[in-house]
Amino acid sequence: MWLDLDQLVQFWEFAARLKAEPRRGWLKKLRLQRTESVADHSFALSLLCLFEGERRSYNVERLLKLALLHDLEEAIFALSTGESASLQRTMVGARERKQQGSTASSRTR
Repeated sequence: MWLDLDQLVQFWEFAARLKAEPRRGWLKKLRLQRTESVADHSFALSLLCLFEGERRSYNVERLLKLALLHDLEEAIFALSTGESASLQRTMVGARERKQQGSTASSRTR
């Protein structure tokens, strides 16, 4: 999975917003007021995979990749359905910066 620099920055901004994105399943099913973020959950799962994967002689690299990426679809779904205003702002901002950059580079040619 190779990304150019603009794509990498956009992905990083999106992933960084997961710190503020609540895990929706817990909010809906248990009607909790506060729950862990998507990033909190992925971090805890990554630690579990690291230690249990080593202990059980599993492929730790693969486990860590799955742990870090497994909830991205939750965030992408929230973005696509309009459930997450914070993620939408991040994506719109990245798109605008990219458009401004391409406009500026076309002027210098």
